[in-house]
Amino acid sequence: MKNFKISIAWLAVFAMIFTSCSKEEAGVISDDPETVQLTFGALLNSFNQQNKQASYECDSEAVPAYVMLGWSTEEDAGMDDYDLIQVDLVNNNGSWETVYSEDLAVPAGTYYLQHFAVYDASDEVLWVAPREGGAFASEVDDALPLTIELAAGTKPYIDVDVLCYFAREEVAYGYPFFDFDVIEVENSYCVFVNYCDLVGEGATGREYPAHFRLDIWSDGFGGSELVTTGMNEVDMTGDWPAASVLCVALPEIVGEDLYARVTVLDDGQAYTPEAGDVHEFRISQADLDDIEAGTPGYQHFRIGCDGDTPPPTGCIPAPVDGCVTLSFAETVSIEGFPVNTDPFYPLMYNNEQVGVITFDLESAGAYSMDASIDLYEGWTATDVEISLPDFVNTDICVQNIEENDFLVTYMVDENVVVDGINFPVAVEFDANICFNGVD
Repeated sequence: MKNFKISIAWLAVFAMIFTSCSKEEAGVISDDPETVQLTFGALLNSFNQQNKQASYECDSEAVPAYVMLGWSTEEDAGMDDYDLIQVDLVNNNGSWETVYSEDLAVPAGTYYLQHFAVYDASDEVLWVAPREGGAFASEVDDALPLTIELAAGTKPYIDVDVLCYFAREEVAYGYPFFDFDVIEVENSYCVFVNYCDLVGEGATGREYPAHFRLDIWSDGFGGSELVTTGMNEVDMTGDWPAASVLCVALPEIVGEDLYARVTVLDDGQAYTPEAGDVHEFRISQADLDDIEAGTPGYQHFRIGCDGDTPPPTGCIPAPVDGCVTLSFAETVSIEGFPVNTDPFYPLMYNNEQVGVITFDLESAGAYSMDASIDLYEGWTATDVEISLPDFVNTDICVQNIEENDFLVTYMVDENVVVDGINFPVAVEFDANICFNGVD
């Protein structure tokens, strides 16, 4: 795959050097000497190895068909200030270039390329030129808007730096979501939220369609591996507030659940949410399939409405006020630890370490494993759930703990898990923890 990416880049460079002459001979010559015929080429860039996207590979079998592009005469133009143009692509010795189009014949002057997305014949987005302000802008030498100076009598070839497109990371490219809504997302997840403004200063006592943000992680609530984030839209212009359903694209969920958090946001008029107006829950592939197959096809939460919000999936209750859910997901192994030392790992919440979890597997093929939890001073656990996702029907839940240093023994049924537990083993651990302050 690396060789494929490099070859695309080099061929695009050679194309830029050699194609201008051939185009001068074979291209269509405009009758207007002040009109310039543009040609755009897609130059594929690899993601920086420090970026988590580097773990994904572009589809080497993908065949570009056309590009949707748009430009303006003002650098800070909004989407209403320019139209998107569809232009077919042709493979010119390994370099994908736009074909001749009357839409690309423009008067000489200064223009700003604002939008550039490459599609295949099935209308799936393959490559995208990132925009300034998006998280991926630093991955290319010149993020959009790209300045184009057009002089009369020239036939310029414009290279555009593009990156592989991943639907669940669409916000990171710097484009509004609706720019790419031509994509049919197979594994989508949709949410709608109602908010009851019942407590706090100035509470109205009414229920509203909520303005909210959805964050989804792969490594626990508030973790470091953010899968997607997004906000729904609200309309306050009518007699009554209105809000939209929020849909996001998710990867296929295999094995470990994803961790989701809905946060109620201020809609600017009807209500002001409290700091604790959030709901945390887990999402499995089975959840997505059930929601998509059902009616209305989205998950509906009511937050702040006398406990109507469902508890998180799993066997521990939702955390009480002032407490949070800490999540740990790791493949536990004895590799890297000194001989006769039990593997231990930090417990993190909101990017801060709040304790340590240590695992004791007495022997290979054992039918039990001890998990020792030691929370730092000031933290107390109330409820704990531990599971080994590679096994079935073996979730262990302990409630009403009220300790910061305790032991949970994980046991499996030897009739179900015949070979017992062996390192390495995938472990998922959730705990409701409360901060009581440091003496």
